[in-house]
Amino acid sequence: MPMYHYEHSVTFDIEYWIGCCTLTLVTISMQITENTSVTQLIDYANKSTDPIKAYKLALQAEELSLRNESQETQANVQLLLIKLLIENGAYQEALEKLIKSLEEFEKQALTDKLAIVYKYLAITYSYFGYYEKQLEFDKKSLRLLNEEQDRIEFLKIYNNLGDSHVKLKQFDKAKEYFEYILSQDGLTPDLNCVALKNLGNVHLKQGNTQKAIAAFEQVITFSKDNDLPVYLTAGYYYLAYIYNDTNQKQLALQFVKKAMENAYPEGKYEKEMLLVKRLYLKLLIACNEKEDIEHLFDNLESLNDKINDSIRSMEASRLKFKLGITELIEEKSLLEQRNQQLRLAYRQIGIQKESLEVQEQRLIKANQELKNFAHVVSHDLKQPLRTISGFVKLLSKEIEEAASEKGQEFMQVITKSANQMQEFIDDILSYTLSDVESGLLEPINISELINQIVENLGHQIKDSQAEIIFQSLPTIKSNKSLLTQVFQNLISNAIKFRKAGETPFITIESSSTPTSTVIKISDNGIGIKEEDQQQIFKVFFKLHNRETYQGSGIGLSTVVKVLAKLKGRISVISKHGQGSCFIVELPNAIDNDPQQ
Repeated sequence: MPMYHYEHSVTFDIEYWIGCCTLTLVTISMQITENTSVTQLIDYANKSTDPIKAYKLALQAEELSLRNESQETQANVQLLLIKLLIENGAYQEALEKLIKSLEEFEKQALTDKLAIVYKYLAITYSYFGYYEKQLEFDKKSLRLLNEEQDRIEFLKIYNNLGDSHVKLKQFDKAKEYFEYILSQDGLTPDLNCVALKNLGNVHLKQGNTQKAIAAFEQVITFSKDNDLPVYLTAGYYYLAYIYNDTNQKQLALQFVKKAMENAYPEGKYEKEMLLVKRLYLKLLIACNEKEDIEHLFDNLESLNDKINDSIRSMEASRLKFKLGITELIEEKSLLEQRNQQLRLAYRQIGIQKESLEVQEQRLIKANQELKNFAHVVSHDLKQPLRTISGFVKLLSKEIEEAASEKGQEFMQVITKSANQMQEFIDDILSYTLSDVESGLLEPINISELINQIVENLGHQIKDSQAEIIFQSLPTIKSNKSLLTQVFQNLISNAIKFRKAGETPFITIESSSTPTSTVIKISDNGIGIKEEDQQQIFKVFFKLHNRETYQGSGIGLSTVVKVLAKLKGRISVISKHGQGSCFIVELPNAIDNDPQQ
């Protein structure tokens, strides 16, 4: 007897289960928001008629579930993704995800989820033709199922095990599974029919014609009683095939006509219907019923074209799905890489921030120590100088009349040197503390600040009869203590470096830009040679000897350091012998505290 190739619904899950899923899909309007839950996303994915959209929703559910959902919810999302892959023919992708899920579920001991993974693995390996693997995983799934809690699912796996043995040509073993199913009570009508049909197919493959006929007759009877047209058509077809094979052409023609009368639903089972019509055509020719042959032949050609179109459409749909999910997976992978890079960057920022905080605390401590040290050193250096100055004064009074002119000159030199040394120490202290000076930023009226500086320099102004002229100057946000150091130093220098016999004349003007305020301090003093204009801002640099102009050479370098803290800058325009103009540029807004 030739091998019979009509295999409709042998494996319960591949055709019946997926077919049922397809029939229940409906179009819905989905409002996805940031508050949409994982459960809602799963529901939307199950109901979507667009495979790519359904998969995208499932990926969203996966991403959301990995944040704070339970292991069971995460497992449900993984099973949904696998189901969508299998339904749309992406078996290779499904297999990869199944193997990964298998490892995770085994670690988490999710027994009920593992049973489903085993079932899906069996279906996937069946598609690839690995029937031993299909058998292995169906058995694993069966061991995890509780027969009492889900008896029908348990028996479906039994049916799939029988199918695996049929594919491996282990017909006696397959027959045991199908007979066991049929011996059970409470079967669903479709499960009863598929087990009967599969048992009849096994009898047919073993050459037990009468037993096969009896099984298919039961399929027909049960299908009529339970209104199952798909199995009724299959039952008639099998009987027609058997009677044609045993040369009972007329009887075979009767059954194939009944199969034609109970044809499969439109749009489904085109391949099965083509087999029925081909057998019908063969029997019409054999029985010489020519009147129906031409019409049936045209019908067969049309059906064959329809099947080919359906196959092409299905393959195109599967290819589109695979391309679509590949793009989604690549996009998701790229996003995961970027997220990983961001997480590493944030971690590095956190480490750097902690390091900066530690360094800041160390700097604050070091600055305070430096400030204390500077004050202590200043005090310890000044104290001997005060003693020297005091005793020189006492000695001068003591020997005022007895001292020679030369002796009095020596005491004046000692007093002058002590005063110069004290001035130098003050300048050094000011320069040092310019690094640690702190204070909050506040609005400062420059006019008021200049007035205060004029008071501070009262003796110097009075002695030199200097004139300081300024109009209304702006208010800026800065540090008052630091800004006082800048302008007091510049005004004091403008008075100090005056021409012999001339009254110092100092003007202070301001201008502004969208980002900065500019203060210009101009004088009629001795000026600065062009080659020296950059050198004067260096620490300890002096253009003149101490006998001509007193000073330590520290003042302008202190100004530079203070302005750097205020994010400002200083420059000079000068001609030797014609005065100088010092230009101070300060930002309108300072982002950080000047102590930083």
